Amino acid sequence: MNVREIVKKYLEQNGFDGLVCQDGECGCILSDVSPCGDMLDSCEPGYVVPCPGPDGCPNGGGCEWHVATTKREVT
Repeated sequence: MNVREIVKKYLEQNGFDGLVCQDGECGCILSDVSPCGDMLDSCEPGYVVPCPGPDGCPNGGGCEWHVATTKREVT
């Protein structure tokens, strides 16, 4: 078992949807954990939330979802 598999198992067992890195403004979901291949020390467990639209989205809106540290917060 490698680190990616250990992290994915922990996320699944604890009800998380993926990882979020507040510093890097990125997030990934369980089906594609760490697609960049570089989990950072600042990655945190998170939940999928809807994109808040252009005013609250770091990407300018139009995203289907974000991963946030709480179910109500949007990164």
